[in-house]
Amino acid sequence: MAITHYITSLALILFTIAFVYYFKWQKIDDDGGVSGKWHRYGAFMRLFVAIGIVSEHFFPSNLYLLAIILCVCQLIYEIGINVIALHQKPFYNGTTSVLDETLGKVKWYIYFGALIISIVGKIFSKHKKQKS
Repeated sequence: MAITHYITSLALILFTIAFVYYFKWQKIDDDGGVSGKWHRYGAFMRLFVAIGIVSEHFFPSNLYLLAIILCVCQLIYEIGINVIALHQKPFYNGTTSVLDETLGKVKWYIYFGALIISIVGKIFSKHKKQKS
């Protein structure tokens, strides 16, 4: 697989990291601080979406790679919000999210299970192609 297939993956990961910081600075502004830094991270998010769309158009990724990256991005988002924005432990379960209230700690098992399933699917897809 060429390096160009990973441009979309990198753009999605950078988008997720920018979103975490966007949330952090917007929360600070909502709590009475005035920094306006969240505008910068909003611009970064738009840039990474554009890069991802263009790279996916010219160098399409396969479904298995996108499934892995979406699982990784979900984990980066959840852990990043907890640690960076909320200043909590990485696997903190909040009280304001419907997902946190209904699933509790099971949410983390689902996230990691989906990541493992997508990695196994990617491995088996490689073996299938090699046998053909």
